[in-house]
Formats: sequence, structure tokens, C-alpha cells
Amino acid sequence: MFVKQYTKLIDDREKADDEAEKNRSQKISKPMFGYPIEKHASKLYTPAVFKLFKAELKKTASYVIVDNSDGLCYEVLHVDSENRESWSRVNFTITIDPHLGLYKCQCRLYEHFGIICCHIMLVMTQTGVMKIPECHIMKRWTVDARKGSKVKSGKSVAVLDDEANRTLRHKNLYMHVLDLVSAGEYDKTTSDLAMKYVELAKKKIEEYKMTISRTCQVGYNLPTSINGDKEVTMEGIGETGDTSSCGLQLYDRAQNCGIEVSSIKAPIVKMKIGRPTNRRFLTRFDANITRTKGVVHGKKKVNVPGGRTGVQQTRFCSCCKSPDHDIRTCPVKNDYNVPPKKKSKHSSTAHFKF
Repeated sequence: MFVKQYTKLIDDREKADDEAEKNRSQKISKPMFGYPIEKHASKLYTPAVFKLFKAELKKTASYVIVDNSDGLCYEVLHVDSENRESWSRVNFTITIDPHLGLYKCQCRLYEHFGIICCHIMLVMTQTGVMKIPECHIMKRWTVDARKGSKVKSGKSVAVLDDEANRTLRHKNLYMHVLDLVSAGEYDKTTSDLAMKYVELAKKKIEEYKMTISRTCQVGYNLPTSINGDKEVTMEGIGETGDTSSCGLQLYDRAQNCGIEVSSIKAPIVKMKIGRPTNRRFLTRFDANITRTKGVVHGKKKVNVPGGRTGVQQTRFCSCCKSPDHDIRTCPVKNDYNVPPKKKSKHSSTAHFKF
């Protein structure tokens, strides 16, 4: 059920992506103000992200540059700073790295969201920046974000990084196998060709997996028994009684090495901080043997076993361990030296002086 629901979720997301891709190809994002960086953003970003970009660009009309000392540090001030709330920030400092073309603002909107803020846009428009710097372009917001997972020819998958994992390979192979089935069912000749190369591919894959697989065996003196002519068995060890020279080993054929089984130890258990609990994990049967409160049947109060199955929990006497009675009616209680209970210091007969 989980796999079905997850597959349905992936299909819905792919349909939404395809619909957004169709709408983007049919509609053109028009610039609002005509700045060069706005024209570059209209071709670079998706329609939804370009809408957010225009909202930030519209906010630049509320700020002015008040300080430009060396061309690498700008101070931006809100035009209505006197009437703004006391808790709101009205001035921001933007620093520029000339070697990387990196803009840093005190609002940290780009570091948080991936879109440059209105303060940086104001500096870019005032200084005549024609395009958004490469270091400020997040690939996930661009129209080419989905490109790179497949080659344009559709014959192979270009793995760019570790994110192209087993799921991507499975999907790509699945789609190509469906195309092979559609092409191979044309007639008997195409079907035989498809089956021939499918079997050949399976054989090659099994041969490759055997070369990289690690086959391990457990036994006595495995390296000598595998490479030599004489094999050491359990009967031979029992007759000689000498197991020091041929201890029990875990031998790996691929790596050609053996490990003594006696050298393998259990992993170190890190104790948790605090007092360990004495409550063990209750199984389903243990959870069903709990007792409920007494149920009154007529004039007599009867204890009814609780839980789903209604299993009666067996009680044992703490003195003689008999299931027939408890410590109050135990016949051999007097034979044990049971120490008397100590009286409490704050008993009801204590006298207090005021």
C-alpha cells in the first residue's frame, strides 16, 4: 500500500511538472520595468520564480543609495524611514566581492531563499549590471533545472552527481524496456532478436556481478584447503586434537584473505546516560494478560481478566512459589525467617512537643 501511494504521489508530481513545462513553453514572461537584469531573469527563471523576482524588483522604488565610499560597499536607506515602525530596519549594507561578483546584504534573503533581495537589485540597477551573476543563480529556480539527468538523444543517462541514484537508473531502464517490448512485438523475427539480446544482457550482468561479489566461507584452515591438495576436515582435527595451527577462519575468495573467527568481537555497546530501566519490552501476549477492575455480578465482586484475548495471569506465592495461594494464606510462612516491618518514625502514636 505504501509503494502504491508513493508511486501515485510521484506520478502526480510529474504530471504537475509537465503541465508547468507546457505552460511555460506556450507563454512568454514579459518584463515589467525594462531593466537588463529583468530581461535576463525572464529568460532564466521559471514563471513562478520570475513573479517573485518582479515583486522584489518592485520594492527597489522604496529604497535609495545614501553612501558609496569605495564602490565595494553600499548603504541603502528606506525613503520613508522616519515614519516606519521603531522595530523595523530601514538601512542595509551591501558588500561586493569584485573577483567573484558576489553581493552580500544584511537581510540575507538570498542565503535563505535563493533569490536576490531588493537592496541588491537596487545596487545592480544603479551600477548598470546587465545580467545576474552566475554565483547568484540557483539552478533549482531555472528553466533548465530538469535538464542534465538525460542526454538529448535519450539513449543513455548522464550521471552528474550522486543524486542520480538507483531510482533514476530504474526509471530509465524501465522506460527503455517498454520501448523494446513495443518494438519487439512486431513479428516473430523482431521478437526473437529482442529475446536474444535480453538473454545476452542478463548473462553479461550476472558475469559482472560475479566479478565484484565477495564469496566467503567458514571453516578450518581454509587457505590451505583451497590452494593445496590436502583438505583439513573436522574428523582429522578430532583425531590429532591440535587446533592451534588451523583455527576456525572466515575466508574471502575475492580478497584472498582469511580472518580468525576468534578475533571477531561483539560491537561496543555505548551505555545511555542515566539509570537503566528495569521495564522490558512487552510482547502482544504480555500486554493481553493485564487485569481489569473487579466486575460486580449480583452481590459478588469478581476479577475479570483484561486484554483482547482475556488471558488470566498466573499469580505465585512469594514464599513457597505455589500458584494455589498467596503470601497471606501460605501454610509454610512461619517456617521462614521473615523480618518484621520497621515502624515509621512518623507514626500515628508519636507525640510532638510544641
